[in-house]
Amino acid sequence: MEARELAELILKEALRLGVDEVAVEAVSSTSRQVRFANNEITVVKTWDSLDLGVYLTKDRKVVGTFLSNVDPEAIKSALKDLMSLLAVMKERPDYAPLPEGPFTYEPISGLYDKELADLGEKAIDLVESAVNKALETGGKRVAGTFAFGEEKIILLTSKGVEASQDRTKAELVVRALADGESAGVGTTCGTRLKDLDPELAGEEAGRFAKLSLNPEPLEAGRYDVVFGRPASAVFFDIVAGMSSAFYVDAGMSCLMNKLGQKVASDIVSIYDDARLEAGLGSRPFDDEGLPTARKPIIEAGVLKTYLQLHNGQEAQHDLDG
Repeated sequence: MEARELAELILKEALRLGVDEVAVEAVSSTSRQVRFANNEITVVKTWDSLDLGVYLTKDRKVVGTFLSNVDPEAIKSALKDLMSLLAVMKERPDYAPLPEGPFTYEPISGLYDKELADLGEKAIDLVESAVNKALETGGKRVAGTFAFGEEKIILLTSKGVEASQDRTKAELVVRALADGESAGVGTTCGTRLKDLDPELAGEEAGRFAKLSLNPEPLEAGRYDVVFGRPASAVFFDIVAGMSSAFYVDAGMSCLMNKLGQKVASDIVSIYDDARLEAGLGSRPFDDEGLPTARKPIIEAGVLKTYLQLHNGQEAQHDLDG
């Protein structure tokens, strides 16, 4: 059965079993990978996958899971098991119903690129250009992975939501070694082929590897530091993660009890932007079917938002409640 047929099967079967609400997200994808080591291509492979996310509610009780076995009979059996689980669960004090659809979704440009989807064996040319550039700029041995592919997301809910989205994405990671210990890393990623720059990724890897040669000791003190893109991405991802209401409620966030307070420099503003053009995480709807939006987390150094876990989906919880 196709992804949509399976999603419809789950929706109908769950309602037949007596749930109050159901949401199903089916993600079918084709993934491709080119791996390289010691300056040569070592592995080229392609695989298809289908993932089913299921969310059920009954009497203010909530359960969600992912189904890996997509055989219709196995799905029906899994739904019966989930119903048995709901029967012994406690009500959620923060329960909120699924939003009433349908909704209109404004398109986001740049999320699907046919040229990237049809890249095929041309991916080897991109990898070779990255390897050659890394060798030119200081690397002696080069390795890494180029992963790319396409996926289709289908969302159905018992509240009238029917949504779908096609998307492509790619990520190239290049690691160059100048000797046994001196190494550098370069990356490039995007949802469109034109956004990828394999030569820049290779150049960064080789250059950083060369700069790592002959390190010298540094005296203790205060120094100005410029973070590269990978390090900056990790740092800001951690900061954004600390804004999750789940971590705040669990006492695991450094942003506890700081909503509306100054937490950073005036020049720092961080947004959860699901509508960014050609964004790797952009999509027009969330897992409940609500249209997505650009949400401020920190603006001019002030904490504006906790991302509230709402029926399995992060949703905005800001100063206005």
